[in-house]
Amino acid sequence: MHKLNREISSLIDCTKCGNCCRKIKPVLNHSDIERFAKGLNISVAQFKEQYLVKCNEKGKFWFKTESCPFLSNNRCSQYLLRPADCRSYPHLHKKDFVFRLINVIENYAICPIVFNVYERLKSKLWHRGKIDEAI
Repeated sequence: MHKLNREISSLIDCTKCGNCCRKIKPVLNHSDIERFAKGLNISVAQFKEQYLVKCNEKGKFWFKTESCPFLSNNRCSQYLLRPADCRSYPHLHKKDFVFRLINVIENYAICPIVFNVYERLKSKLWHRGKIDEAI
């Protein structure tokens, strides 16, 4: 799975898509918020008021808008400031892939990398009965 992710990620230009920035709501933690506020030269309180709403997790936030407010022409206008969730998206490089399959399925319709990795994984392993070995 990780090998497929590396191969496919190298072939796809995310700036031609931007779906993740339109459809995914990254969770911002305190460090993300401080980094943004400092980078934008505004206070943490002002950043929260202008851009964020509280999410279900205590002490964490989402952007107010469905699309990221920093998306411009399929690019992040604040790329160096982006949240940890955005930095690791689509999260296919992480361990324990099998325990996060629901997220993979959700991202399947959003991210061309996830779609292609998943489809290649299915075509390589589905009929061989070797799913567990690949993960």
